[in-house]
Amino acid sequence: MEDKVKIIATREISDLFTGENFLRLGKGMEVEVPRWLAEYLVAKGYAKYVKEITINDVLKKVSSYNFLEKKSLDDYPREIDKNLYKYVKLVMERFEEIDASSVQDKRSLIIQYMNLEKLKNQILELASIRIMKSLRLMLGLDEIPVDLIERLANEELSLISEIKSDIDVWKEKVLGVEVQ
Repeated sequence: MEDKVKIIATREISDLFTGENFLRLGKGMEVEVPRWLAEYLVAKGYAKYVKEITINDVLKKVSSYNFLEKKSLDDYPREIDKNLYKYVKLVMERFEEIDASSVQDKRSLIIQYMNLEKLKNQILELASIRIMKSLRLMLGLDEIPVDLIERLANEELSLISEIKSDIDVWKEKVLGVEVQ
């Protein structure tokens, strides 16, 4: 399912194709569009986000998941927002695009940079914990459990599936054990 965001048109937009249908937007109209389209419209100055995702928003979310994951005694990783890694990547990319020389408030920029560094550390720690829990669960099994699949973000599931496939190939080639 495609990630959608709300934007407000900052000027008239006629015959805008969203990938599904055509929209005609007047200045000030609020509409939900696919993220790729919102990013394009905002970059070109045709729209602005209704609620832009900030480094602080994502840091709070990641810190919360990290805290809960560390405290959880469950062998399974906790369920997280399926878009978490997308949001982390989005705010990191957005920060990298900032021209520091054009920013008036250098103090704010420094604080954002420090929060970005915290975010990088927190997401690495969270991902490590979740991947280790997932690997422990699936190593002795023929298939990745459905309960585990439901709790993983797509990026985590992709990684776990790839590792599982590599382990199965190793078992067949090195151990001579046929894996189903």
